[in-house]
Formats: sequence, C-alpha cells, structure tokens
Amino acid sequence: MKKRVILYILSVIGIVILNCLYVNFEFMVMLVMVIVIPLFSYIIFSISKHGMKIFVKINNSIVSAGDNIDVRIIAGGNSLFGPPEGVLKAQIRYSNDGDTKQAEVETGSGSMRECSLDFKPKHIGIVNIYFTELKVTDYIRFFSTTYDYNCIRKAIVFPQKKDGSFRAVDYQNEEDEFVLSFEETDNTEVLDLREFADGDSVNKIHWKLSMNSDDFIVRQYGEEVEKRNTIIVDLTKVKTDKFRDKLDLIYEAAYLLGLAYLEDGISARFVVWDGLEYDITSFDFDDEAGLEKALLEVMCIKCETDSLMHLNYIIMQNSINLGQYPVLITMQDYESDIYDIINVEKDNLDRIFNIKDGAD
Repeated sequence: MKKRVILYILSVIGIVILNCLYVNFEFMVMLVMVIVIPLFSYIIFSISKHGMKIFVKINNSIVSAGDNIDVRIIAGGNSLFGPPEGVLKAQIRYSNDGDTKQAEVETGSGSMRECSLDFKPKHIGIVNIYFTELKVTDYIRFFSTTYDYNCIRKAIVFPQKKDGSFRAVDYQNEEDEFVLSFEETDNTEVLDLREFADGDSVNKIHWKLSMNSDDFIVRQYGEEVEKRNTIIVDLTKVKTDKFRDKLDLIYEAAYLLGLAYLEDGISARFVVWDGLEYDITSFDFDDEAGLEKALLEVMCIKCETDSLMHLNYIIMQNSINLGQYPVLITMQDYESDIYDIINVEKDNLDRIFNIKDGAD
C-alpha cells in the first residue's frame, strides 16, 4: 500500500508539472481524474466501513486427525455499498503447546461476502483459533483502517480410528501383555452360612455346603458390581521440541485402547493427574460417545512436569481403586516414536515409575 501511495504522489506531481508547462486539455483531464478517483474511493470507503460486521463460524468443529477444519468468515454491512475489502488475522494455538501459527484471510468486498480459512490441524487435542485484527481498505487500496477484533473459536481433533488388527499389533507385547477382560474380585463381607431366604438383604452373600463334596456353594444376590478397567494416562510435560508430537501418540494410544476395551464389552476409565485440582481425576466411559467425551476431558488437562510423580504417590497409597488389569500409557523414550503400554501391578508399580522419573 505504501508503494501505491508513493507512486500516486509522484504521478500527481508529474501531471501538475505537465499542466504548468503545457496548456493541454488532456493533461487537465488526467489531473482531475487522479484527484477525483481517490477522493471518490475514500468517500465510499468511509461510508461502507461504518456498520461493517464480521461473523466467524466453524462448520466442522469436531474432526479426526488428518481432516481439514473449515472456518467460514462472513462479512456484511448496513451501507448501500456493502463492506470494504479486508484482511482478518488469526492465530492458531494447540492445547499444551506454546507455539503459535499465524494465518490471514481476505474477507473480500460486496453486499455480503463469504470466505473460508481451511487448514489441516497439526496436532490432536483442542485447537484454539484467535482472530485478533481486522484491516479494511478501500477499492484502490490507498486508505486503510485497522480494528482490534477479539474472537475465539475452538475445534476438537480426535485421533483416527484404526481397525482391530492394527490395535492388536500396537498393543500386544510379549513382555508387557495385558488381558482385555475383567474377572470380578469378591470382597463382600460374609454374614451367614445358609441359603437365601425371604426377608434377607439382597446385598449379602450366602453360603451352602455342597451335598456332593466338601466344598461350599457360594451364591451372591444383589446388583452386579461395576466392571471397569483403568487406563492411566501419563501427561508428563518434558522439555523437548518433540513433546507435542509425542503427546499426540499418548492421546492416540488412550483412544484406541479405549475402543479395544469397548469392542470387547468392557467399560473403562481414564485416570490422569490434574495439576489445577492437585488430585487424580478419572473419566468413565461405557460406549463410544462416552469415550470421546472422556478423551476430550483428558485433552483439556494441562500437562505438568511432575504428573507421573503424583500418580505414583497417590496410586501407591491406594487412594483410588484401579480395578483389575490397570495399564499405564507413557512415553519413556522421547527420542523415538514408540509409546509404552505397561500392565501395572502393585508389586512393580514403584519400579515402573522410578524408571520414568529418572528420565530426562
């Protein structure tokens, strides 16, 4: 724009000099045009920018990794000429990531203009799109006005679904093999040694000696104890340029493992360390919709440098019921693209965490 203005000023000076040196009708017409056209453009620009409105919406606020996010920008105005041309600046930020991507989109001109900002998310998680500045110009781009435009739109990027054979390869390991099943442990207090009779509490266990052997026949009455496996998600923040890429793998592993549980008819929960609450937080899910909701809650948790240390302490203190076959999803080697899914047992939990705590 500055170059245009400089060239325009030089053109006006040249035409004025020509009119002074030569009395010529054509030169006079040129002088009038170079003055009237910018003036006319400025008048239209001044009228059209008043009452100008910008509407921003995301057509697909929930996408899978690899899909484009379609942000629609609609410019409208109350004047007869419609809104002037403009450039809307945006900043794209990902959850648990300090880097910011800059983007610009032209709003166009006319009575009602619609344009789009299409981009492919770089990371899994929450994508925040901050629209920070709107710069409008006249038709010949001699005059401009900049407005502060504070608008935030959010999108959610989930991991891609993968077939069962892929999950079996990724999550089955000879050394750290875990079982996608649940065998209920019975810790209900035994209150009597007789058969169930009318008037008894349905939440008691009753015993009867077998007539065919020396064994007792155990019968439990009442509602079925909830069966839910636990997926411990390590959200430890590590000072490395690859951290955000590795966090994507953690999110993906948690999501696909949750799908594997659900396909086997097993309800589960995510367990994470929440630094803001300064406590362990769990998110239960029983179906695919619940899994996506639980993963969204996990992706909203801020990563902390000492997350795994707190998980270690609270779990070892038996502050939370891990259920049977709890697994830990972690990234022990941040220089590789391999994540670890560890079958957590109480006798080796401390060893697992100590190894991770000693990593850089």
